[in-house]
Amino acid sequence: MKIAVINEVSASIKNEDIVNALYQTTDAEVLNVGMKNPEQTPSLTYIHTSYMAAILLNTGSCDFVVGGCGTGQGFINGVLQFPGVVCGLIVEPLDA
Repeated sequence: MKIAVINEVSASIKNEDIVNALYQTTDAEVLNVGMKNPEQTPSLTYIHTSYMAAILLNTGSCDFVVGGCGTGQGFINGVLQFPGVVCGLIVEPLDA
C-alpha cells in the first residue's frame, strides 16, 4: 500500500508528526508530496492539495491520502469535487 501525505501551508507544521506516525504504525510506503514546512515556497492551498490528492488517487499512484488544511474543511470540500475520491474528516487524534 502507498499512502500520500499532502499538507497545505497552514497544516505544514504538522507534516513531520504525521509522516512519523505513519512510519511507526504501518509498513506502507509513504509519499510525502505536500508542504513540509511553512517557509517552503511556493505555498500550497487546499485547492492545490485537493487537486493533487485526486490526481494521485485516480492515476493509481497511491492507495490512500492523508491530507488537510488548518481545519480540514477546505481540503474535504475541495477533494470531494473530484470523481473517484471518497473522503472523511478526523477532527481529534483520538478519532483516528
